[in-house]
Amino acid sequence: ESAHDHCTIEAHPQTYIFWRIVQWLIRTRESSEWQIDKNLIKAVEKDYDKWLTEDWFAEKENRAKFFEQLRSQLERECISNAPLADVTQMIEAMKLLNFNDRFRKLVKDSNQVRYDLTDTINSIKNNKISNNEQIISKFRSGGYEIAEQVFKEHSVTDEQLQKSQLMVKHLTQQCEEKTKKINDLEAQNSRMLQDTQRLQGQIDTYKAANFEQQKDNLLKQNTKLEADVRDLTTQVQSLQEQMKVLTQQKQNLAITTNEQIDQLRKYLIQYQNAALNRPQNGK
Repeated sequence: ESAHDHCTIEAHPQTYIFWRIVQWLIRTRESSEWQIDKNLIKAVEKDYDKWLTEDWFAEKENRAKFFEQLRSQLERECISNAPLADVTQMIEAMKLLNFNDRFRKLVKDSNQVRYDLTDTINSIKNNKISNNEQIISKFRSGGYEIAEQVFKEHSVTDEQLQKSQLMVKHLTQQCEEKTKKINDLEAQNSRMLQDTQRLQGQIDTYKAANFEQQKDNLLKQNTKLEADVRDLTTQVQSLQEQMKVLTQQKQNLAITTNEQIDQLRKYLIQYQNAALNRPQNGK
């Protein structure tokens, strides 16, 4: 619904929907049944960014169109049996559309806008209103600073001065924005430098702690290896002793075996001799 309202506004000339709503609210002043949709108000307020600005009002053509619409509302719509109530209703309609605060600031900041507003209201021709001071009084009640019977012919110099002032204001804003950006970058750089120093400190601490830890681990490993070497040396010595014993046993076994073989050989020779010398039967 809000998107539809926004598209409707864009389909018409700038300020058109705004003035149509103001006109409609003036005409329905005595009717309490009519209300403006909140989404439409938001869409109108969002559209202010395009025209309710110093840049837009700095153009003479834009100012002429706007104040001609204001004149039209005051001269052609505020014509009921209570025309001043219509004027009040118009100002209240602008308030409902969140227009007044932004426009009052423009009137205060821009001489050109203030002159045009003053001239427009002072030159209103409405047969239902006896004098324009009554209109001025209503606008003053709405917070607008409007002088009575102040007519000023707008010169080219005035417009050039207004544009120059506007340009200076924009340049000042740009300088302030760039200065703020530089300050933000410097603050960010300072924070990054502090973070870098902090991280470097953590790295150095980690390296020192890690070095000591590695040193302790290596010492423990070296101690364990030395103990393992001692155990292996003891095992080797034990095995060497066992080898000596086994070698001696082997030698003793070999000697005993040779002696037994020699003894058996003697027994075999004796047996053979005895067999040869035995008398044979039948001879």
